[in-house]
Amino acid sequence: MENNLLAVDYNPSDRKTLNFARKLPSILDTGIAKLNWILAIQVFIDGVDLSHWNWSEGRMPDFKLIKANGFSFVILKVTESDWFIDERFEAGWMAALDAGLIVMPYHFNRTNKGGAVQAHWMVDHLSDYLKAIDGRTILWNDIETNDGGTITSHQNRAKAFNQTIVEIGFETGNYSSYELWKRIMGTSKLSWVNDYHQWVAHWTPNASPLMPIGWTRKEFWQYGIWPTYPWSKFVGTDGKVDVNRFYGTLENLKTLLGITDIPNDCCEDIKKELSNIYLRLAAIDDHIVTLNADDVTLAEQINLLGSSVEILRSKQTGLEDAQKNTQEHLGEMQSLLQRVRKAIL
Repeated sequence: MENNLLAVDYNPSDRKTLNFARKLPSILDTGIAKLNWILAIQVFIDGVDLSHWNWSEGRMPDFKLIKANGFSFVILKVTESDWFIDERFEAGWMAALDAGLIVMPYHFNRTNKGGAVQAHWMVDHLSDYLKAIDGRTILWNDIETNDGGTITSHQNRAKAFNQTIVEIGFETGNYSSYELWKRIMGTSKLSWVNDYHQWVAHWTPNASPLMPIGWTRKEFWQYGIWPTYPWSKFVGTDGKVDVNRFYGTLENLKTLLGITDIPNDCCEDIKKELSNIYLRLAAIDDHIVTLNADDVTLAEQINLLGSSVEILRSKQTGLEDAQKNTQEHLGEMQSLLQRVRKAIL
């Protein structure tokens, strides 16, 4: 873990309200929100986004309760910058899938790190788990903090992140609010931004969010925090939870992600076994890495043993030479002794 105050795990509770909402909430906003949404005649489904900050005192959120309360998808944090891994991701991912929720991962972007580097960091810690889900997903880039650099460098790195994810073979998109996008990415309309999925953050009872400059795709909307904002859908778990919407039906979301349903009555055991197989493969990969590290140690030990063998062989040769010399001297002594005996006799 690097010693960098600009690259530390980010607590969503530290977010400033006015970066995401144009005003503070009131109880009356609940009724206004419901009226606005009814008049807008919009079809949507609800979801939540979570990170390890939502594990209250180490307890996992109740994903089955979240599902029972009418939520259809969850977006989980997996990585941040180019060194941090959310330690709750693995358990959360599998528990959410088991509860019947659609799962998407997100990466918390740091503007002082390269976009391609961060994209690879994210995928490197996702590949084995992506295989365990049905169909595709969206790998989100969460853009909400400025850690240094220029607006141009921020734009280039965000674009590089998206391009790299696509080159690797996955769908990708960006998360931000109007205020944060303007502050971090500038006021220019970027030609590439609508090539990728969009998840806007705007905590408001209005019928529609205020989109960041240049954004045109109306797909995902983080519209509040439960229970802070009274218009937020009831989640029921401990602590504060971001609540989101997808514009469309559950089938629309599945189509967007490329998910094909498998009949539960005939294939549930197969699906679970496949998930177990992929997790075992991940464990095997980790074991191989360990073995490779052990191989280095073993090679060093073999080299040491080889050196010891050479030393022993050298000593053996020396002893053999000494033995030969001793035998020669013994022969000379015996010959001299015989001559002395003859002289005496």
